[in-house]
Amino acid sequence: MTQAPRSETEVRSSFTAAPRLAKDKSKLLAGLDAARLRQQQMEKLLRDLSNAVRLLDQSIDAETRNVSIRDPSHFAFPMIARAMVARRDNLRATIAALTEERKNSRLLEPAAA
Repeated sequence: MTQAPRSETEVRSSFTAAPRLAKDKSKLLAGLDAARLRQQQMEKLLRDLSNAVRLLDQSIDAETRNVSIRDPSHFAFPMIARAMVARRDNLRATIAALTEERKNSRLLEPAAA
């Protein structure tokens, strides 16, 4: 059960392979941690944006409650409500784009792991 003596280059390569494998593993784990952090940040951003949309809806309702005109394109529609409607629509578009990006990143995640 004695093993044949190994050459110096075989011994040297086995010693240098272990740190390289450890370094590769730590890079992979750091990448996974970064992806997880990015996912958490995106979820928080989506919650914050959804909350802002909800608050804008409430503000728009409060502004238009005492006005007889409900059509935002009408010249007598309150300017502040018109601006809030535009802001709300922009936030909804942002939420849709971020949701699509999150969905695409989840599709790519198992391939990277």
